[in-house]
Amino acid sequence: MRTVAALCLLGSVGLAHASFDVMFLPDTATGRIVRFDPVNQVALGSFGPSGSVGFAGRYASVIDPNRVAYTGSGGTVIYNPNNGEATQTGTIADTFTRATMDGAGLLEAFNTSVYRYDLFLARTSVDTGLTTNNGLMPIGYNDFIAQGVNASGDLVARRVTGMVPGATTTMLLASAINPTSFGASQGKFTGNTFRQHTVCLNAANQLRLMQVTVNLTSFAVTTSLNTFQLSNQFLATSKLSVVPAHAGYYVIGDDASNAAVTRIIYYGEQGMPLANFTTTAVDVPTTTWGAGIILAPEPSSLGVFAVAGAMMLRRRRR
Repeated sequence: MRTVAALCLLGSVGLAHASFDVMFLPDTATGRIVRFDPVNQVALGSFGPSGSVGFAGRYASVIDPNRVAYTGSGGTVIYNPNNGEATQTGTIADTFTRATMDGAGLLEAFNTSVYRYDLFLARTSVDTGLTTNNGLMPIGYNDFIAQGVNASGDLVARRVTGMVPGATTTMLLASAINPTSFGASQGKFTGNTFRQHTVCLNAANQLRLMQVTVNLTSFAVTTSLNTFQLSNQFLATSKLSVVPAHAGYYVIGDDASNAAVTRIIYYGEQGMPLANFTTTAVDVPTTTWGAGIILAPEPSSLGVFAVAGAMMLRRRRR
């Protein structure tokens, strides 16, 4: 028991000083998923097919730490990211424009519809009534917000619960944005508030960060465009992906000077850039794509294991 406790204590202290945040980034050079540590800025190997899933729209969607869904125009393969083993394969007939997880299923946007595949890859669909669906904000099981363009060209959000469309609210008028420029993104909850960041082109065709805040009770939506200019960092004609961090978010895409180089910028909660670097370990797609991420437990929670280990040692000595 003493040996086990000591190992727990030492291991937890070590974990508190290590990064286990892992991104899953589609690589156009190999057709595989690259594991990437954004804190230490290193690649941790790759897994997946070599070209067997279509390149047109690639998404790495994290289901849980043992399952990552890799989706392209040819279908979806579910992998165990720990050993790279394929555990499930399914066919997707449509060339979709977005894909993300809602906690227990894969959501895909296709024209005016959103398809939901369960973990057995059986499909249900809903027509959102929007001209295009260019963003999906998953809230929970069978519960999401479709972000898209209405008949007037305005950017709107529509709540869909149980695959039934509900209330709609206007986010930005058509004069403020380029509605075809949105990249993929993931959000996170703070209490009853859902917050998501997306990158798009504004009316002047400049890359901007867009923050969307949703009150899940009233469905009040607040939208703002960040003043940071990203066109000098990322290729303006590429689509960018945004994934959450512990405190803030990462923006990922083609570097402005070389599309074969991937640039990653880490922003804090207040929207200030805290880290900005490039890597040649992965070449992310230029067309619409999506990254996944698994965030390590907070150091404070890891400390609980250290305290527990110390208590076990003390009890044993008595």
